[in-house]
Amino acid sequence: MEARTPPHSLEAEKSVLGSMLISRDAAELSAEMLTVQDFYMPQHQYIFEAMCDLVNHAKAVDSVTIVDALERAGKLAAAGGIGYIAELSLFVPSAANVSYYIKIVEDRSVLRQLIAAGGEIIKTASDSDAPITDILDEAERRVFNISMKKNEDTMVPVDKSALEAYMRIGELMKTKGEISGVPTGFKELDELTSGLQKGDLIIVAARPSVGKSTFAMNIAEYAATAANKKVAVFSLEMSHEQLTTRMLCSLAKVDMQKVNTGETTEEDLLVLSDALLTLSDSKMYIDDSGNLSVADIRSRCRRQQTRYGLDLVVIDYLGLLQLGNKRGSLVADIAEATRALKILAKELQVPIMLLCQLSRGSESRKENGYRPILADLRDSGAIEQDADMVLLLYRKALAMRNRKDDSEYGGAPAEEIEDNTAEVIVAKNRNGPLKTVNLAFQGMFSRFVNPS
Repeated sequence: MEARTPPHSLEAEKSVLGSMLISRDAAELSAEMLTVQDFYMPQHQYIFEAMCDLVNHAKAVDSVTIVDALERAGKLAAAGGIGYIAELSLFVPSAANVSYYIKIVEDRSVLRQLIAAGGEIIKTASDSDAPITDILDEAERRVFNISMKKNEDTMVPVDKSALEAYMRIGELMKTKGEISGVPTGFKELDELTSGLQKGDLIIVAARPSVGKSTFAMNIAEYAATAANKKVAVFSLEMSHEQLTTRMLCSLAKVDMQKVNTGETTEEDLLVLSDALLTLSDSKMYIDDSGNLSVADIRSRCRRQQTRYGLDLVVIDYLGLLQLGNKRGSLVADIAEATRALKILAKELQVPIMLLCQLSRGSESRKENGYRPILADLRDSGAIEQDADMVLLLYRKALAMRNRKDDSEYGGAPAEEIEDNTAEVIVAKNRNGPLKTVNLAFQGMFSRFVNPS
């Protein structure tokens, strides 16, 4: 059976290169939009690579400079020689249509990459003994990387990286005091962190019933409604109806107990309808399917980003994720999961907020008021290691409940203690200082708020 020639357009490739030779704008646009691998013909790859080098060093791109660059690189003959460069410079009368030529070259390149990926997928599916979920995830990753144009060289020269960092510092100076990441809505926390940053894995941890789901959903709600961010929430514990009911009560400041018992008034319904409009206008998506693995979340986040865009991911919570038991121990499986989520945050360039349970360790530390510390992260030190930020939630009323040895509350149940203070202990902050942020907890409205 005769081998088929991979998809390509010789005319489009020559038209792009010809346009680059006669127009600086065309050269810069082509260098930005295409990579060397997008060209099928090896000689065109050599020529385009030389052209990009000239563009990147702000040098002229024409027949003379290209011939000189190729000659110095020892690639002039392989690129077709002086005669072929001269032919390219006359191939198109104008560079006006270069964007169309670029699109053709780009499309043919994608087709070739898909064919190559398809071959690898067939080989993996035929030869691998890996679980089907791993094979599917790898297949999706290959196709996703093509759609996100991940085929460029990932090695970044330090001079380029340093210049980008310097430019970013200048931009931050111009926007002094503004939030650079996804805002949380909590003033002191935003001032400390400048919001949740792209590529970061943020751990929110607490003992049961302290309010980690409420805290995380308050942030998701604020990001989606007040900051117009695109938010994906993976709720492995509560249904989407429960979550949206909580958010409506939080936005409307309506007592959740009244809602749950059907004791809402006409006035409550009025403010709830306003909250409904606010929430309906937001770009928040909730997945409550449960029984999710990290691979499931990864594939759904990739699809979400491709279809609608993505600014923040919330996962509630680590203990309910399907870990697969690949490593034979819970600690190793958790380490693998948190590492994979950190990699996903970097890949998608969004902050991922992962909720975790704390161990009982804090309940034996009377000397610090039973406050949690990093060592209380349950089952794995890898959680702390992979996280860019760790937020530990603490509510005194809960920590002191039913403790006979506490002179302040005398062993009263939490619901009888009139103390709504809450603390967000920033126990790890890779890019900033550590601090305890004070908040107030309004349980009836299912929300944390800035202290008055």
